[in-house]
Amino acid sequence: MGSFYRIVRFGFGAALIALLAMWAVSTLSWPFSRDQGILAWAGSVVRAGGVPYRDAWDVKGPIALVPFAATQFLFGRNMWGIRVFDLLIGVANLTALAIAAHRFWDRITAEYAVILGALFATWLNFAISAQPDEWCGCALTVIVAILSSTKQAITLRSVAACSFLVGLCVLQKPVYAVFILLLVPFIDRRSRAIRKSIIAALLGFSLPIVATLIYFGFHRAVASLIDTYLLFNLRAHVKVEGSPAEQVRYFLYAWQAFLPLAAGVPLAIFGAVVLTTRSSRLGALYLLWFSLNVFIIIVQGKYFEYQFVPLVAPVALGGGLALRQLRDFRPAAATVVLMTFILLFINDPLRSVKEWISYRSGKISRNQYDAHFVYLNKNHYDSGTIRLLATYVREHSTKTDTIQVWGFDAGINYLADRAAPSRFGYTYPLEIGSKNPYLQGYRAEFLDKIHEKPPVYVLVPSQDAFGSMPASDQSFNEFTGFHDFVLARYNVEKTIENWTLYRLR
Repeated sequence: MGSFYRIVRFGFGAALIALLAMWAVSTLSWPFSRDQGILAWAGSVVRAGGVPYRDAWDVKGPIALVPFAATQFLFGRNMWGIRVFDLLIGVANLTALAIAAHRFWDRITAEYAVILGALFATWLNFAISAQPDEWCGCALTVIVAILSSTKQAITLRSVAACSFLVGLCVLQKPVYAVFILLLVPFIDRRSRAIRKSIIAALLGFSLPIVATLIYFGFHRAVASLIDTYLLFNLRAHVKVEGSPAEQVRYFLYAWQAFLPLAAGVPLAIFGAVVLTTRSSRLGALYLLWFSLNVFIIIVQGKYFEYQFVPLVAPVALGGGLALRQLRDFRPAAATVVLMTFILLFINDPLRSVKEWISYRSGKISRNQYDAHFVYLNKNHYDSGTIRLLATYVREHSTKTDTIQVWGFDAGINYLADRAAPSRFGYTYPLEIGSKNPYLQGYRAEFLDKIHEKPPVYVLVPSQDAFGSMPASDQSFNEFTGFHDFVLARYNVEKTIENWTLYRLR
């Protein structure tokens, strides 16, 4: 009976691994979402010699553009290059998770943690994968793996390496600086050693930041970096809305909607309790890792799904610890819990692989395949419509023409290989009003560029309101300086789904 059980377990494990591998390959065919389209457009501007913020405006940190520009350099203008990078990050994250779990407890814990981590990863759809926050989450997992390597004080080299990774994350969002606290339980408490550790931490942390300042200084764009990445985000973008009670409600709603957390956190809490009773130092590291992730989600006050992704690894590790403990005392219970998680998460990779096989075998067209990639609703983001718009614009304009997409879909510029007439490839900073002290200055700059070289097309979507953001056609109508300019000099040439295309006369 034991041998039969081992055969069944091996066969089931092999089938699960094969499915997860096929799912990973299928992600290479996934289209962009809005954020990836914006970053791809900005990355293409940088690759062409432009500078972030000065030539391609975005709220995200400067490090976010590097993978997009680099993969375009390596693989060309496509949508799969960044997916290759994202898969490599995913493998690195699971590897670091396995190392950390093994050091926290043992090999079996590592196996459980990796299974949960891989299952959780399949829940990250085309819109919330390949996001800079996900990559920062991987850096944090690597930090935890490094810190868990010794029961004694960590070496100065490890302090510098971990601080360097935190510095990289700060170049995505300044709030990631709080993760320097992960090092505190592991620093040698002797006075001379503390001074050396602080110096090592400062050197590691500052290295990527100083390198970034040198880059922007060389291009005389430090003011653009500070004005957008720091000041705009602080003064206009990062605004916590609602009362404390409403914030708690927003947080809990977003939390329960994110299945890896809704399902995994109760198990992870049990694992954290078990770990803390065995090792107070590793328990403190785990609790810091988990709680600091929760802290930065709350501080940002947006509760976008991708902001929860860095929590996936600590939840998977905590779940692995809990399953390991159950296996020691109730092996059948551990099997039942693990199978429950597999059943919860297996549907998405099965569906994704089925759709991918249909597409790759020619049973469905690219347009039919893209129809599966809608975020929120078809008017908000429909990847098939975005591809149709990009194809139409590319076929009805020349490469030297510019196009202006009103709204959030600068990915159209990228896919059509058409530049924007200004640094505002997407128009978020031109739309938010009462909380944006930059609004008038940005609009004046935008209008100057539009008048200087009118784009051959202006594309405006409708019925795409999201959260506190109005529908794009509404904000377009309210920006009378631009709206009147378009009506005076453009004709409506075509409508595609909920998009209106204005052509320069």
